[in-house]
Amino acid sequence: MRTADTFDCFDFKTKFYNLMLKKKQSVIITIGDEIITGYRLDTNSNWLAKQLTSINIAVSEIISLPDNVSCIVEKLESVKFQKNIDYCFITGGLGPTNDDKTNEAVKIFCSDDKIKLIKNLSGECPGLSFFKSNTCFFVFPGVPFEFKKMFREEVYPNIKGQNTKSETLNFALKESKIYSKIKDLIDLYSPIVKFSFLPSYKGVALRLICDKKNAILLEEIKKVLLTRLDLYFFSEKNVSIEEVIFNILSEKKLTISTAESCSRGALGVLLSKFPGSSVIYKGGVISYMDSAKTNLLGISNQKISKYGAVSREVSLEMVKKITSLTKSDV
Repeated sequence: MRTADTFDCFDFKTKFYNLMLKKKQSVIITIGDEIITGYRLDTNSNWLAKQLTSINIAVSEIISLPDNVSCIVEKLESVKFQKNIDYCFITGGLGPTNDDKTNEAVKIFCSDDKIKLIKNLSGECPGLSFFKSNTCFFVFPGVPFEFKKMFREEVYPNIKGQNTKSETLNFALKESKIYSKIKDLIDLYSPIVKFSFLPSYKGVALRLICDKKNAILLEEIKKVLLTRLDLYFFSEKNVSIEEVIFNILSEKKLTISTAESCSRGALGVLLSKFPGSSVIYKGGVISYMDSAKTNLLGISNQKISKYGAVSREVSLEMVKKITSLTKSDV
């Protein structure tokens, strides 16, 4: 096995060019007994899958393996024989202790193939990179901070490519509702544009990805989407709804306060996390118990009994009371 001093996996210009001509496929492998026994949660693959999806690299498989040389080699061989896999990302098992087996497995798997080192400025163990058949393999330490920094700085710039165009639109509407409103567009354009729904408790991010040659079409689709879903659209890219609210309040020089119950102060935390929030956010009341709603906000027991503590009627009353109490605009 031959090694080099610095990461330069893409010296293989012909192979790299071929990878860029088609949509790329990848496999993620995490290695460690602590993962497959449940003692440690695998956050690396979740984070990496998001990064790859954002640059239009599909993840066809995520698998966790024990610190066992034969198991690791067997899986690497399996990936090698899958002709459609362009990238294989491996994390874990590069340490110096006797239970770290990834280095040994890679040596066996690579034999005399040329291996490049990936710089690790945050830790002791460098990463590895090599080509096998048509697949480019990247091996990282399992420490999340080291792995993420190495990927962002040493690998991501080389694999992100310039052949795709993407847009991310964020909506405060259920995924099923969005789908029903744009199903005709998905049916018509899905061979050209990929529509990905990314729901969370803060809303739904709709991601559109296409070949760069279809960028004009993507812009036209975006316009139609924003026209149809205008009432529910709140931002593009990774701008959260609380950041949008904060920016609007800042621009209009308005203040806000919160009266919460089941959210237990979470809304106040979201609104007060930005620099300068003390000018915008006046404060809040967490009225978890019904008695707190009555004693702190002045909500009548009769209204709570009639409509329920989490009813629309009581919620509107809480809004009126907290804005009056704090003298906030919203």
